Amino acid sequence: MKSKKGFTLIELLVVISIIGLLTALALASLNSARNRAKDASAKASITSIQHAASFYAETTGGSYAKLCADDTQTLLLLDAATAIMNHLAECQEDESFPNNDWAAEILLLDNTYWCTDSTGFSGRAYSTLSVSGAVCDTTP
Repeated sequence: MKSKKGFTLIELLVVISIIGLLTALALASLNSARNRAKDASAKASITSIQHAASFYAETTGGSYAKLCADDTQTLLLLDAATAIMNHLAECQEDESFPNNDWAAEILLLDNTYWCTDSTGFSGRAYSTLSVSGAVCDTTP
């Protein structure tokens, strides 16, 4: 009897299609992990603004006036978050409140906002910054 060596065309096609399917699943998983990493990095940058604001207030006698100005650490953190997400991170101050309340936020990839403010809040916000007192809008 004659023995056959090698694979048939059907066997090769099946193996190639299985490899293609596994590759597609791996790429989808990597994309999801990449998006979560971007969100985490942007959240860390925005949350770090609270620490920068504390140091800033110590040097300015307890005031947050001009915290969002061009020459502060806040701007560097906002720029870092913007570069990661390709969305504009923003900072607002409300000079009508004592010590110039402030808030900073960025739009995440899941279309929610991550916000931190002078009240100590840092977390998901439901819309863009509230102008009343420059605090994060946490109302659903």
